[in-house]
Amino acid sequence: MTTGLPSSIVAVMEPAPQSASLTLGRRITIQRQAACLTQRQLADAIGVTQSAVAKWEADDSVPALRHRQALCATLNVSLGILFPAEAAW
Repeated sequence: MTTGLPSSIVAVMEPAPQSASLTLGRRITIQRQAACLTQRQLADAIGVTQSAVAKWEADDSVPALRHRQALCATLNVSLGILFPAEAAW
């Protein structure tokens, strides 16, 4: 499908069901890179440490509930893209 958009934008627009097969850490990494942010920049934007972002991306921990909205807003994605199981509730 040709959309005329850069491939990084098209990748961000993939529907949630395809995203559900990826780990949370991989989804965060993909969206962060699509937003052209470093782990440090993302961390600063949502008020956590760079180490916290690294742990999320490595699937060693998950974002606290209080950080999830800011994470989605900073990455400009819906909750359903990063957290598809929770969005189904």
